[in-house]
Amino acid sequence: MAAALVKDSSRNARHYKNCNASISQNFSDLGDFMKQHVPILLAFLIPMLHLCGCDPSEKQDETILSATDPVSVPQSEEIGSDPLSASEEQISASEEQISASEEQIPTSEEQIPTSEEQIPTIEELTKQLDGKFEYKITDDSVNITQYVGDALIVTIPSGVTNIDNFAFSNTPITSISIPKSVTDIGVGAFMGCVNLVEFLVSEDNTHFKSEDGILFSADGQKLIQVPAGNGLTEYTIPNSVTSIENSAFDSCEYLTSVTVPESVKSIDRGTFIECDKLTEIQVSAGNTHFKSVDGILFSADGKTLIQFPAGKELTEYTIPDGVTSIEGNAFDSCVYLMSVTIPESVTTIGDSAFFWCMNLTSVTIPDRVTSIDDRVFSGCSSLKSVTIPDGVTSIGDYAFSGCESLTSVTIPDGVTSIGDHAFDGCKSLTSVTIPDGVTSIEVRTFRGCESLTSVTIPENVTSIGEAAFFECKSLTSVTIPENVTSIGEAAFSLCKSLETVTISNSVTSIEDNAFNSCSSLTSVTIPESVTSIGGSAFASCWNLTEIHASADNTHFKSVDGILFSADGKTLVQFPAGKELTEYTIPDGVTSIGDAAFCGNKNLTSVTISEGVTSIGARAFEACMQLRSVTIPESVTNIEESVFSNAMLFMSHGKIRGKAGSKAEEFATEHSIQFQAIE
Repeated sequence: MAAALVKDSSRNARHYKNCNASISQNFSDLGDFMKQHVPILLAFLIPMLHLCGCDPSEKQDETILSATDPVSVPQSEEIGSDPLSASEEQISASEEQISASEEQIPTSEEQIPTSEEQIPTIEELTKQLDGKFEYKITDDSVNITQYVGDALIVTIPSGVTNIDNFAFSNTPITSISIPKSVTDIGVGAFMGCVNLVEFLVSEDNTHFKSEDGILFSADGQKLIQVPAGNGLTEYTIPNSVTSIENSAFDSCEYLTSVTVPESVKSIDRGTFIECDKLTEIQVSAGNTHFKSVDGILFSADGKTLIQFPAGKELTEYTIPDGVTSIEGNAFDSCVYLMSVTIPESVTTIGDSAFFWCMNLTSVTIPDRVTSIDDRVFSGCSSLKSVTIPDGVTSIGDYAFSGCESLTSVTIPDGVTSIGDHAFDGCKSLTSVTIPDGVTSIEVRTFRGCESLTSVTIPENVTSIGEAAFFECKSLTSVTIPENVTSIGEAAFSLCKSLETVTISNSVTSIEDNAFNSCSSLTSVTIPESVTSIGGSAFASCWNLTEIHASADNTHFKSVDGILFSADGKTLVQFPAGKELTEYTIPDGVTSIGDAAFCGNKNLTSVTISEGVTSIGARAFEACMQLRSVTIPESVTNIEESVFSNAMLFMSHGKIRGKAGSKAEEFATEHSIQFQAIE
């Protein structure tokens, strides 16, 4: 959807440009007509006016006839016996005026005249930058880090030296002017600028230049950026170019063909990202570094497949024998491809190699490949099966993220690391076995695997990362093995079918929201080893009726299934499913922890005992039946969000307390009914 929106905005820009061109042509045609016919008409009318006794040189007549500008109205004494001759002289003079005017109008192709360009003071420069750019000033540089303005035509202030990586990425700018002071432009600085039509560079800049609105290094050897919105359909790279920079043709959505000259020695990866209509990349016969086979770009020796054009309408493709490496982003966004055969000669597959190949259904990875790099198959939403060879030892970040149709995957025993988000969003994945060599489950590795019913976590795993199994809605049980020491933030949050969880005696910390909203969980036991439990760790577990703490635990204890700190001073978690409608917090408690009662579905009344001094954030959040909370004078701190999403309480509930107390102050500030008690 995001890609579609980007392309629509680019098409709108093109439409706007074409409309302007059409209007300009209409005015030009009208002007030609006026120049050709009006003087002849005047030459006929003026003598007739004299015969009628009218003086065409009078002010009112001059005003009326001035609508024919730039043609001047001849005075009565200048009218000779040859009115046509006089008119021809006026036409000649007018054409000279028009020609002179046209010479004064600079075209967009010209460099910005900068003979008077002056470097402002730091104070002046900051005034020009403020509100339009985020920037960083050091002793020897002024860096634009991010464009935050709303102008479409942007002029970089003189004095700026650096445009940082991604500084203008995904902004709607249409034109950018670069002064002589800019010496460095970062990677992806203009990536995703789908409306950008032209670069204009100061003629005094010694590091960059623009030709036909395209950005080059000053010596012409580096092609830095082709504006995505310039509408090019075919482009032959100039013979002066020796290197094509990263993302140089990014988002050129109309581009169908590119010709690489023999001078080019290097092409950065990702050069043709988002060129959805590109069907061929041609290479000059004399080039000794690259070659083209059927419009597909290879290294000259044929060992590296560099770029398969995204617009090439092939549904099946067999990579030639002899290819040993598939470059990063090589098949990026090739939406027509359904099947790719990779030969046994391939040993490396670069990151994002098959990124967003939405219709790719199957792929076999050769035995000689030893790693699945970052994002290799990310976004391949139709991929149903994949065979990972035994020689693979690592699976990178996001490697299979968004593979919504992937139902099963066998991870070989030799794999020792699985990256962040590796299987994030694999909605159809039903089971997975993690090899014994893996020592940690990383951040969001299996997040959103909605069909995953079981998972085996090996004994060597020592940590389970943030949101590792977040929203695995079908997961029914999990055993945390003996070597795990920490369960990360939201690690099992929203696992709505999770009924049982066994936490080993090696776990020392359970982070914030670790089991939040596990609505099928009925009971949990905290082992002796646990020393810290984060806020909301068991919040909104609607069917959780009891939390047990090991009798040997020195940090926590359980009273009637309610979790307290070992000294009894903090109420940590009141189970959301506990079938009590009224509850009085015991004497000795001094604080109510964050989200302590969060999501409780039965409580209607809570009495907080004297001695409690603070009520934590979201303590009574989303308590659906709560009507009354009694707060003692001892309470001096009530967090703002204490009743967030407790809609019924906020509208119909009441706070009970002493007049003039913190309780009354809070009730008044938040428009909650207050009842004073003795």
